[in-house]
Parts: sequence; C-alpha cells; structure tokens
Amino acid sequence: MNKRLKQCPVCNSNLEIVEYHCSSCDTSIKGKFGIGDLSLLTATQQEFAKTFLCCSGNIKEVEKALNISYPTVKN
Repeated sequence: MNKRLKQCPVCNSNLEIVEYHCSSCDTSIKGKFGIGDLSLLTATQQEFAKTFLCCSGNIKEVEKALNISYPTVKN
C-alpha cells in the first residue's frame, strides 16, 4: 500500500480523500472525507505519539521504550 500523499504532485495543492475502497468485496464509498490531525505528522512523529499514548503519557516510560534520554523525550 502506498503512503498517503499530502500534496498534488502536479500543482502542489493539498489533496483530499474522496473515495474508500474495500478490496475484499469491491465496495467503493465516495464523498469528501476528513483526515485526523495525527495523519499530518511525519512517520517518526506518529511513532512517537503511539509510544507516548501506550505509555499513558509517562515520560519516564517513553524514555525506556525508545531508549532515549529524558531531556530528548521532553523536547
């Protein structure tokens, strides 16, 4: 599966999601669909957010999970 594009490769305008498709039953749903704020983050930022939530926001636990220092987590 391709990574979601955020901008048009031709004119650089923002892209919007207008169709969802089920590859199992071949159903398509068309419309204008919003995206969550988390999808605007980079892959690294998304991974950090997932870790942060899994650790219930406990910075010490995030530090351990990511094997990085406390000041790095805070920044």
